[in-house]
Amino acid sequence: MDYDQLKTFLVVTELNSFTKAAAFLHITQSTVTSRIAKLEEFYGVRLFDRNNRDLRLSAKGLELLPFMQQQLNLYEKTKQIATTHTHSQELKIAVTQSTWNSFPVRRVFSLHEKIPNLHVQITTDHSPAIIQHVLDGRIDYGIVFNLPRAKAIRAWHLGRHHYALYRHTEVDIGADFDLASLQNERYIKVSWGIPFQKWLEKHGIQHQKSPVEVSHGNLAKQIIIEQKGMGFLPQESVVNEPSLVEVPLGVEWAYQDYYAICLKNHPETTVYQTMNHFLNEGKVRGEIESMNH
Repeated sequence: MDYDQLKTFLVVTELNSFTKAAAFLHITQSTVTSRIAKLEEFYGVRLFDRNNRDLRLSAKGLELLPFMQQQLNLYEKTKQIATTHTHSQELKIAVTQSTWNSFPVRRVFSLHEKIPNLHVQITTDHSPAIIQHVLDGRIDYGIVFNLPRAKAIRAWHLGRHHYALYRHTEVDIGADFDLASLQNERYIKVSWGIPFQKWLEKHGIQHQKSPVEVSHGNLAKQIIIEQKGMGFLPQESVVNEPSLVEVPLGVEWAYQDYYAICLKNHPETTVYQTMNHFLNEGKVRGEIESMNH
């Protein structure tokens, strides 16, 4: 299997057509057919189900697709490294949406004072994706929830989010309101991960129903305000938000730790040395190695 075969497979998958893939890649349709055939020979399976009118991935093709995409990304990463000019240095950081307000982003830009030719790229994603991107080498540093268990990863504890229940100021609740009462309110749900789910179960809430569920806290906060509802939010994200008030329930709120991560065997370049020093300042409270040992 080579780069051209892999690229062709993914283009065919996206366009659902050998003909369109050939036009997109500026090659003949017979070349597309030949590359797919060689891929199927390499794996020993049929990747596409074909008939006169339809083209779709086979069951095995669907199973292989995400791994083929990762392989292409690694190909592209190695090409980028090989062609990057030595006078320019890059730092790629991925942050979860919910840690964005806590992570001292502005201080990252101070790195330019020590490395003037540094190019910083910051993206957002979910913790599992960020961890995988660090392992694949596509991201240099990640800010994620919960301590990753991969032995190849080094982690620094950055802080802790406490999740409190907040309501819009126009939402009236009675004195007998408790967690079970959420199903009767305009509750905006965010899945804050396993620790939060265990906290709910500890307080007798197994499967909390909600008419709306969103993927990250900033969006949840916006919807709670617009729809005059309620939901669990990191206390750090609700500072200076007059339209939201905490609902006192007399319980200790759920929390979740978040960490900075990178590969243990990263090159000892000026960029990594400076970033490591940056992470060990301020809110960082010491390096925590993998829990596997």
